[in-house]
Amino acid sequence: MRNALILRSLLAASAAFLALASVARSQQYVGSPGSLPPLGAATEATKFGDFDLDGDLDLVYANGGDANNQQSRLLVNNGLAQGGTVGTFSDVTATKLLPNFTQSSRDVQIVDVDNDGDLDFYFSNHSQQTTQSNTWFINQGGAQGGSAGTFQRDMARWFQIGTPGSSIPAAQLINSGNFAGGFQDWVCQCDFADVDLDGDADLMHTSYGSGFNALVMSRLFLNGFSGAEPDGFLDRMRTLHTLPDAAAVQLLHDLRVDIVAVHAAAASAGPTLRDFFAHQNWARVTPLVNGEFVVVIDNDAPR
Repeated sequence: MRNALILRSLLAASAAFLALASVARSQQYVGSPGSLPPLGAATEATKFGDFDLDGDLDLVYANGGDANNQQSRLLVNNGLAQGGTVGTFSDVTATKLLPNFTQSSRDVQIVDVDNDGDLDFYFSNHSQQTTQSNTWFINQGGAQGGSAGTFQRDMARWFQIGTPGSSIPAAQLINSGNFAGGFQDWVCQCDFADVDLDGDADLMHTSYGSGFNALVMSRLFLNGFSGAEPDGFLDRMRTLHTLPDAAAVQLLHDLRVDIVAVHAAAASAGPTLRDFFAHQNWARVTPLVNGEFVVVIDNDAPR
């Protein structure tokens, strides 16, 4: 169901592009400032998806990042269910992305985390300026029984974090405020895929420490909503504990899901990391410019 939703969004965008391409062999794209409301924020990432299930693409912004804490934004497409012009957007953050509070967000992912037929949000946040966790915002349609396209923060999506066997120290748990239920982290980017082939979306969580010096490990969480694991996202870094300091990540889909992580150059830790990965029979290392390097972890290889 999750893959079908994302595929539908991609097909809608592809169909619009192909319709334009049929008119002429090449197209010129020009700015359309009137299509979006002025938001005046530092945006680190954006994603399109049919969040209210009315057949057109809506938009979510992840704001803040290096500009410290800012309010992320949810924009609804004014067409179809809204009865206005398709391709123009209105800011519905105040009533549809709840509660409103600021975050230092570097990424947002859209994914059906609970397999109920609608898309949810996962914001990747960074504790460089203030202590915070990544945040879940769950679409209130589907299993929640409310209105599709309205999102509510729900931090009760972690399982056994900060307990024996977890990679997260109990001291990093956050017990009060807007991030209560999560844990302090320094995140750059995350991605979802069904890494264990049990029918639900698992989470790859990339982190970096102060000054990109490989101070914080990346993590893999397995989704338990299929029933194969406990309900919620289970910290599984005790079985994949060798991905510190990744600046970006992509989960590649073949018969199994492989992990590609881009590691930043670090004066103190970069060469050590490269040497470490180079000696693992399940990892392939490719140098990039300026000391960065890519690590590919093959899910088909022996552990």
